[in-house]
Amino acid sequence: MSDIVAGVPQRARDGGPRVLRVAYLGRPDVVARGVESIVAADPWLQWVGREQDEEPFHLLCSVTAPDVVVVEQAADREWRVLRALRYSVPRPAVVVLADPAVGPAPAGVAEVLARPVEPELLAAAIHAACGQAPVPAPRRAPAPTLLTAPELQVLSLVADGHRTDSIAALLGISPNTVKKRAHRLFVKLKVRDRAHAVAKAYEYGLLPAGHAPCPS
Repeated sequence: MSDIVAGVPQRARDGGPRVLRVAYLGRPDVVARGVESIVAADPWLQWVGREQDEEPFHLLCSVTAPDVVVVEQAADREWRVLRALRYSVPRPAVVVLADPAVGPAPAGVAEVLARPVEPELLAAAIHAACGQAPVPAPRRAPAPTLLTAPELQVLSLVADGHRTDSIAALLGISPNTVKKRAHRLFVKLKVRDRAHAVAKAYEYGLLPAGHAPCPS
């Protein structure tokens, strides 16, 4: 891993921080949606896309020239994709989202964060990977309508990867009640599906980042 080079300080011409482009390598799941929402909520970060396979990810990097790549450890266990980034010009900095049992950080990776990770910590790691001083966290947009405690229960279990029957069994309610609560929270968050609901929940601070989907 010695050939993976972390980013250098990124500054605008006036000496202040500049907007950093961020790409993501990992599965298209709720974790990826959470990372995207965290990046979108920071005015100094720009989301350029995500891929889960080596070839399309390198194509994404060649087209967008990201300053930082956030990598899900499970998507590149042998670090082959990251080694190939040495050919990128400029070379992006690397932040890895790892399983809690991960060993020492590979040489050249800016930072390894154990999942789950709080939004503020991930945003700070992305900035630090490029040598930027911490940028004040923006205020989160308030949720359009507060969710009730039962609706938050359903949302949390959805973020964990549970389906309707599983949620009903865990909460001791009927599948029809689960569907009604899910419909109400979809309306309040102005979303159409579960993945979008979880992404909005990250954006509004209703859930911590880094939920790992559980088997349904």
